[in-house]
Amino acid sequence: MTMNKIKFEKFHKIIEQIEKSKGFKINDASRLLEISFKLMVINFIHVDKFIERVPIFSKSQRNDSEKFQIEALRRFLNFLNSAIAFKEHTRKYVSDIYGDSQSTFNRTYQSKVNAEFASDPLTQFIEALRNIYNHQQILPLGIETIIKNNELVSRVKLFKKQLEEYENLPSKANIYLSSIPDELNIDALEICEDYLNKSLFPWLMTQQISIHKEEFEKLKKLRIRAHELLEK
Repeated sequence: MTMNKIKFEKFHKIIEQIEKSKGFKINDASRLLEISFKLMVINFIHVDKFIERVPIFSKSQRNDSEKFQIEALRRFLNFLNSAIAFKEHTRKYVSDIYGDSQSTFNRTYQSKVNAEFASDPLTQFIEALRNIYNHQQILPLGIETIIKNNELVSRVKLFKKQLEEYENLPSKANIYLSSIPDELNIDALEICEDYLNKSLFPWLMTQQISIHKEEFEKLKKLRIRAHELLEK
């Protein structure tokens, strides 16, 4: 048996060990979850850049105003969909890695979800909005212009009265809606930013680094051995 063949067989065995290791499984699944998280962040950035400074449209610019609102709505919907998709991807990730819902980490994760999402009015409102857009109808975004510091300022808003017409809104979503004063509408950018800041991804990754320190160290050593074989 030649040295190259011996080296190849050793390398192949190490690769098999890497792919069968728990650290590799977690690392690979984490990478896919990170992509989902980044998609949500990118979609938020697209919303933020477009509607952070809303143009002041005159009555003669009705077509321009409508085009702006449609584009704002497109970006807003992309964020809503990626946000709920990330929520589902996270749930599946935890289920795939930890399996039994009664496992120690799964219980910790579920407690975190219950505290920060299941009982949170804003989160429930965002999910209800996404369901309305995807399964019932398109709710147009509007432009609300006010005078602030002697200047005209426009913001992209959801109309509260229109949302109040939905009888099937979850109770916690209604709690959020009721918290908005009657004379005000809902700022689209603000609710996107508030929801993004609630993401569990940083917490989840920090927890995993701590819990699976040994598995990640083992994976690191196996990768170093594989790299050393290639360099010989």
